[in-house]
Order: sequence, then C-alpha cells, then structure tokens
Amino acid sequence: MVMDYKLTYPSGTATTMLINSFHTKSGAELAGKQVQCLEKYLSMSLI
Repeated sequence: MVMDYKLTYPSGTATTMLINSFHTKSGAELAGKQVQCLEKYLSMSLI
C-alpha cells in the first residue's frame, strides 16, 4: 500500500522494503541471526 503512493520522503519506502524482506524465508533467517548476535553482544557487555 505504501509503495503505491509516491511518497515525498523515501524513508517510508525504505521502511516498507525492510518490513517486506522479513516476510521472506531468507529475510526471516537473516533477522533471526541478527537478533542472536545482538543478544550475544548485549549479554557480553552486561557481564
């Protein structure tokens, strides 16, 4: 829906592309790996 409108600012389009990439199998796997990496380094910094 956001893609159908010609937005003045590209941030809405970039956000839409990012959200759509999470709904693919490879996008979901990549997001999972990024969350695991974030959790790992967050726990290391807290320790």
